[in-house]
Amino acid sequence: ALLDAVPDLMFRLSREGRFLEIKASRESTLFDIRDPRGRRVREVLPTALVEEVMDAVSTALGSGETQSIEFARPGAGGIQYYEARFVVSGEDEVLAIVREITERRRMVEDLRRSEERFRSVIENASDLITIADEEGNIRYASPAVARLLKWPLDQLKGTPLEELAHPDDTAQLRKALALARAEHGVPHEGRIRLCDVEGSWHTMDTISTSMRDEHGGLAIVVNSRD
Repeated sequence: ALLDAVPDLMFRLSREGRFLEIKASRESTLFDIRDPRGRRVREVLPTALVEEVMDAVSTALGSGETQSIEFARPGAGGIQYYEARFVVSGEDEVLAIVREITERRRMVEDLRRSEERFRSVIENASDLITIADEEGNIRYASPAVARLLKWPLDQLKGTPLEELAHPDDTAQLRKALALARAEHGVPHEGRIRLCDVEGSWHTMDTISTSMRDEHGGLAIVVNSRD
């Protein structure tokens, strides 16, 4: 009864790739036949998928470790994506747990496209955008920094922001970074002079804001405009 409540498709496979048992929801459209029990994988699944499944079965039985594959199959609403995990369940058999991940794949793809658009905006923006760690060391500098200040971007990574600032402006920069650290998400405006690679100074209006990165660490985003 407990297994019947699980929405995932599950089936037991022998080492030779024969279906021993299956638990499928009524909505499952993975197989072209109603009941594959007693049949071999190659009789039920597309040739390309058969090779992946049998490799996963063999590796799981040989190593004792769970194996995972992703694959696509046509469905009523278009292409459907699945993830299958293969767990050793006997001396010569595995339990396969199959879950539809179509929505997850679409979300990942939407996120990827969104990140690409964001990256394109950042890389083509005229504003100078730098991201520093909690100590004020540069972790990222946008291409506009290289275009205006002529510093190679790889050379700037790890450089303290204040090393680019005019000596008379370092105290103001430190204060802005301290405020950004203390007041998470609150923008703080300022005006500092930044040095280019030739020693010339550029007066910039800045907005400093702190945020959390993907690892939970603090990052300070400084947007500077000439």
